[in-house]
Amino acid sequence: MDENLRKYDFNIDGSFVVITGGTSGIGRETAVKLSRAGAYVLITGRDRQRLDEAKQDIDMRSGNPVRTLPLDLSSFESIYSFSEKLVDVHGTPDVLINNAGIYTRGYKKSVEGFEMTMAVNYLGPFYLTRLLLPHMMDIDGEARIINVTSDSYHAVKFNPDIFTNKRESGFCAYSKSKRALMYFNFILAGQLRDTNITVNCVHPGHSATGIWPSDPWYWRLAGKMISITADPPAYAADNIVYAASSEELTGVTGRYIKDMAISRVRKRAFNDGDGKKLWNNTIELLNKRRHSGIPV
Repeated sequence: MDENLRKYDFNIDGSFVVITGGTSGIGRETAVKLSRAGAYVLITGRDRQRLDEAKQDIDMRSGNPVRTLPLDLSSFESIYSFSEKLVDVHGTPDVLINNAGIYTRGYKKSVEGFEMTMAVNYLGPFYLTRLLLPHMMDIDGEARIINVTSDSYHAVKFNPDIFTNKRESGFCAYSKSKRALMYFNFILAGQLRDTNITVNCVHPGHSATGIWPSDPWYWRLAGKMISITADPPAYAADNIVYAASSEELTGVTGRYIKDMAISRVRKRAFNDGDGKKLWNNTIELLNKRRHSGIPV
């Protein structure tokens, strides 16, 4: 650990944890494990019925009731309304886990007009984190931001001009969204190095989570083949739980975690120029939304 970092106390027992995309898969299993550990957990999802079903399951398995709040990460309006209600009704999270993610087989646009995968997997977490940061800085103790990524981040060529109208979808869009999220992670960690907030990203592992399309037939076949070799969501969730709760990571920031340990990223996948340009492009995009009455 960098000895120059300020050291704050941290204990997951009694901490307030927000997990985006907690209705299924790795997110739900993470909620179960952290709730069992004594954390006060709030999960998000787009569908109220699925949130209620997930809550019932998590409450039963963990013995510690979780809270729920609807959130659509593809909508700036939803993100802003969520952040306001979260702080006003439930308080400020000690741990924010940006877990929600999607994979779209065909090209789709978000309500804001952006490619859907990039909107949900990168732009939404960026905006949500930005809204919650001022509140998390006021916490008496360490606060943690965990960004759930994928080892596929290096698989395709990356262009920081991600908000162009280029029609991308599928694996290409997914890989780029995860690399964008990692750029965000590392840059934000650097900006917050002298604060009480640590920022780390996690590759949970190769897991059958249901994120992949179920149509056409060859995707269903591929899904079955993936499930044979994939880790169960409960096992994959351990990596996120480790990042969110481990006391040995107190003060550790700007790292990539997988297999329950700090790991190295592929250096050729990242450079300062692309990272700075991506960050500036994102901030510029958010600032343009001011005319719509969306605080940034």
